[in-house]
Amino acid sequence: MVFQSLYRRFRPQTFNEVVGQEHLVNALKNAIVEDRVGHAYLLSGPRGTGKTSTARILAKALNCEHLDAGEPCGDCDSCVSIENGSSMDLIELDAASNNRVENVREITSNAALGSPGRRKVYLLDEVHMLSTAASNALLKTLEEPPSHVVFILATTDPQKVLPTIRSRTQHIELSLINVDLLSLHVRNIAERSEIKVSDEVVNYVVNRGMGSVRDTLSALDQVVAAGGIPEERVSVAELIRAIAAKDLVAAMSAVASATAEGVEPRDFSERTARSLRDMFLIGAGVIPTQIFDDEVKILRDLAASMGRALNVQALEVIGSALVDMRNASDPRIVLDVSLVRLLGSYVEVTQLVTTTEFESNSIPNTVGELGKSDPVRKGASAAREAISNAKSVSQKSESPVAAPVISIPPPPVVHAEIVPPPVDQQSQSEALEEEFADDSSPVGDDIVLSYAHIEQIWAKEILPALAPKVRARFQASRLVGVEGQKVIFALPNPVHRDRCEQLKTEVELALSKVVGTSVLLSLESSQEDDFNESEKVASSENIIDQTDDSILAELEDAPPDNRTSVDRFQDAFPGAIVVDDGDSP
Repeated sequence: MVFQSLYRRFRPQTFNEVVGQEHLVNALKNAIVEDRVGHAYLLSGPRGTGKTSTARILAKALNCEHLDAGEPCGDCDSCVSIENGSSMDLIELDAASNNRVENVREITSNAALGSPGRRKVYLLDEVHMLSTAASNALLKTLEEPPSHVVFILATTDPQKVLPTIRSRTQHIELSLINVDLLSLHVRNIAERSEIKVSDEVVNYVVNRGMGSVRDTLSALDQVVAAGGIPEERVSVAELIRAIAAKDLVAAMSAVASATAEGVEPRDFSERTARSLRDMFLIGAGVIPTQIFDDEVKILRDLAASMGRALNVQALEVIGSALVDMRNASDPRIVLDVSLVRLLGSYVEVTQLVTTTEFESNSIPNTVGELGKSDPVRKGASAAREAISNAKSVSQKSESPVAAPVISIPPPPVVHAEIVPPPVDQQSQSEALEEEFADDSSPVGDDIVLSYAHIEQIWAKEILPALAPKVRARFQASRLVGVEGQKVIFALPNPVHRDRCEQLKTEVELALSKVVGTSVLLSLESSQEDDFNESEKVASSENIIDQTDDSILAELEDAPPDNRTSVDRFQDAFPGAIVVDDGDSP
């Protein structure tokens, strides 16, 4: 006896055997019972979800001699002939290979001819592959077919079907099957085919199927033929962990290992994108239906370690790489470049593998006599010089992995008596700003901040010194308190606060430079109606997602133009002659 694949042996023969598509089954059964079957249906959904099987069951039900509550009997001559493919009542056409106008004209010319059964069913599979001309040729017959004809169109890509065709059909979407229902179906098929399967095998084939019944049963066939679960040579988990750790070297090593094992870069990228998508959904509190419970915890931990921002960025970069791979001569180069684009900004951090530790007395002094008398400034300047040397070494190195990392000891603690600030606060700010011009590291943490001082310097010194983009966002802020080294500002609404959180580091540095001590910024949304309406409107307008706030901040009014409309027209069209109406003949 010739071997037959499991998905062919156990293809559904009745509506009740269709797995996980209750909405479709109920709609068709009710239409049959009430004699309200439409003249055309469009079934769309992922592969292996039951589109063709359901169309065949509908054809059997429409011609069954012993119909039972909308279900075909499966024993009459009509049902048997449809099952073995010899029926004249069901005409199947693969639109992927019969997509020309001539093929459609043959359908339309034969549609009016009778058939042995009560209804004649045309099944057009992958209908989105029809050419535009062929689709247009089908329109008239599809809109008003003979009374005994029913069209069933099936596709995995409904957006490519012409809107004029979709409007003439009843469109029903099929969905992927969740893991619990698919696991139950696999156990049922294994029992009926006398195959012993363990929980590990069931989980493996369901994972491989990704919600598709046909793919799941094909994976079960493979496991049975191989005598067990094949050893997975390559997993995307290593690449996911490397992205979460922001380790470019480990990420590119994972790609190299996968390609060395013979895995196609596109397949590897698709699996990675799928895992990143699942992590994003789980991190947002949405559990995908194609994932088992024991995998959810692992992906949730990875999502937490990676962070939402990096997760979204990785999804975007890998997705763009998949698009670019279509026309690339070497898809692996596209994947490698995408990883460099994703993790390149973290290279300086991952390169810092400690190989040498400098003693505090060996740090070079680059600030002259001032450095000798100021150990704090001397340590900060030496640290910057050491990091600059490490960068230059890494750029000259042939391999980024071999670049040394320099461990810089913290600056020595300085205990100094704090001199009270002078009466002239503005002169004090200018002096402190000049003193710290060459060093961004704030000193003097013992200085006590005051509400009055911060309020005085905020509008006059801090805001004008900020970049246009930062200044535009913090323009509507309101100082509400000072607690130790923390300065608290209120924003009109939570959205405005979140936008300002992204840029508050620059404000902290500006404040620290002016007041002479480390400042931490705390932002909160106002819970009281202490912002007037003009501030709220300005805030809501500025907080709309813009490409760059600095563009609006740097706009200038155009110079006045006193030219008349005739002058501007002549400037736009040199050589034009102005003719008065009175001069025309």
